[in-house]
Amino acid sequence: MNLWSFDRDENSFDPKNIEEDFNLLEQELKDGNFYHIKRERILLHVHYFMSAGKYSQAHKLLDLLEGYNSPLPQSEVYLLRSAVYSESGKKELAIVYISKAIKFEPDNFELYFTKGVYLLDWKKLDLALNSFRKSFMLSVDPRTTAYDIAEVLMEKHHYKKALPYLLIAYMDNDFRLPAMKDIVICHKNNAEIEKGISFVQRHLERFPDDANAWQILAEAYFHANEYDKAIEALRMRLAISHNIKSHLNLAEVLIQLNEPYDALKELKRCRIANPAILKNNQYYLLKGLALKKLGKYQEAANELKKILSAVPQVAKFIAECYIKLNQPKLAREYAQKLYETNQIEGERAKALVALAKNDIVLAIKHASKYLTVFEPEAEEWAFWAEQLAKYGFYQEAINLLNMGIPQVINKIDLTYQKIAYLIKDNKIDDAIAELENALLEDYEKHGILFHYYPELQNLKLFSHIINKYK
Repeated sequence: MNLWSFDRDENSFDPKNIEEDFNLLEQELKDGNFYHIKRERILLHVHYFMSAGKYSQAHKLLDLLEGYNSPLPQSEVYLLRSAVYSESGKKELAIVYISKAIKFEPDNFELYFTKGVYLLDWKKLDLALNSFRKSFMLSVDPRTTAYDIAEVLMEKHHYKKALPYLLIAYMDNDFRLPAMKDIVICHKNNAEIEKGISFVQRHLERFPDDANAWQILAEAYFHANEYDKAIEALRMRLAISHNIKSHLNLAEVLIQLNEPYDALKELKRCRIANPAILKNNQYYLLKGLALKKLGKYQEAANELKKILSAVPQVAKFIAECYIKLNQPKLAREYAQKLYETNQIEGERAKALVALAKNDIVLAIKHASKYLTVFEPEAEEWAFWAEQLAKYGFYQEAINLLNMGIPQVINKIDLTYQKIAYLIKDNKIDDAIAELENALLEDYEKHGILFHYYPELQNLKLFSHIINKYK
């Protein structure tokens, strides 16, 4: 049951019109004039009140829809109310009302799916999985439902739980390709990329001419830092059919392998085979980066300038080129240009330039400015803490993560990273206390520890603690 599956004119979202019509609608409902009121009109009002944060108004309207003479089925009224509660952050009440809706329609798989999403948001993983399983069993198209469930679980970072649903979705031809790609992503995020690679390899044994599968295999090898194999897979993909994305991916891998000359040859081959690539921003980005690696800084800057208006972030690379050309005035100009366009990118650019010069102190100084002011995603905090740890500044990395954890949604990800650094810094008692709490909160994500400290798997003390909470 898609709440918002109705046609509407975006112009009808004029707040003044909505408010005026609500007064009319409210009076009509109070007078009992239900029969001519269209479902679309009611949904429009509820949707508007939710998007405007006027939750009390939405509830006021839904109060008028309670009862047997309502123009909406009672199950849909409860479903709408659960959506309002969910949007306003009242997850417990959202679950109460979606459960009421299910009592009216116990065979509606979409209601169980929605309940599963709410429970997942409320961090009730086991209950969410039970609801998803019920949705799966009731679904008229279980493979489609399996993929939808997997997508939700992945969005919430429950990658291991998503895998069984992806394997079911993979059996459907319509979902085979996206499911295979997501299976690789799940294994990557579980620090088991080799399992993702094996899965795609088995697929290719059955379907050796599947060009898209070779593309996915190349990306998996790239995540595993097996660049030579990634190149081989991309060449297999291009042998089956030419594809701009594959040419660009191959050029990107060659740059990563510090083979910029080969990357430029690949870009040239693609340009000759498909001139449409000249409209692709990534083409100019990769060409500029390859030229930069070859020390052709002026040519690199010229290529990157071609996409500056569309991709302002390239200003940091242009600034680096002018630093190399000993033209500090132009370097400052482009750094300032980036800063004016987007302050967070400007500070990040300065931090990355300092990092490239192995000046971790200056890099962290600039990084701290945008980390503390702009409150970015968890990945940014994780990246800069990792850079500190690479230089042996474990306590500083821990301090940075302590700043980031309260500000992000995925707190557990940063917590496990922090535990890895506590162990590296020989703060064993603190690490054990934090680890036990983290395992209680989300055991499934403990694999993050091994990403930041691979040797931890060989430490019996911590293996024992982890297995105790399994």
